[in-house]
Amino acid sequence: MLKVNKEKSILEYAYRLLALRDRSEIEMRHRLIKKSYENDEIDKTISHLKELGYIDDKKLAEKLIRFAIINKNYGRKYIKPFLLSKGIDESVINNLTISDEEFKESAESFIIKQKKIIKNKIGQGDKKQDLLCKIIKGLQSRGHDYETIKEALLNKGESNV
Repeated sequence: MLKVNKEKSILEYAYRLLALRDRSEIEMRHRLIKKSYENDEIDKTISHLKELGYIDDKKLAEKLIRFAIINKNYGRKYIKPFLLSKGIDESVINNLTISDEEFKESAESFIIKQKKIIKNKIGQGDKKQDLLCKIIKGLQSRGHDYETIKEALLNKGESNV
């Protein structure tokens, strides 16, 4: 009876965690260890959740990539460290493919946002070339390579790159 209640307890806790947001296998394991559950209980729970499809590192990685590209405007260089920080296994990351087009769209989105800021600042004495440099540095600091940045700027009408 005690074992059944303990198994139910660990599963309920895991469901509560997953109700808040998706978790990687490693992240779930760390949270269950932190709660002092036994390793065999943790293994059973994670296996059960994987069978049900509630823990799927590949699907989670794909969601996180979309979030990082669309919301954070991250480039290729930042994606892998970002996923690793979220507990996605390196083998899963290495098997994912992301098109250059997605990164270019991300860079273009960043440029559009920054152009709105530029329009407000040009009247305040900043030179357009200085502001263009700020956009390039902003994209590079988010992990975009120069070729992607150059293409995105050209697509957005900045010919003096």
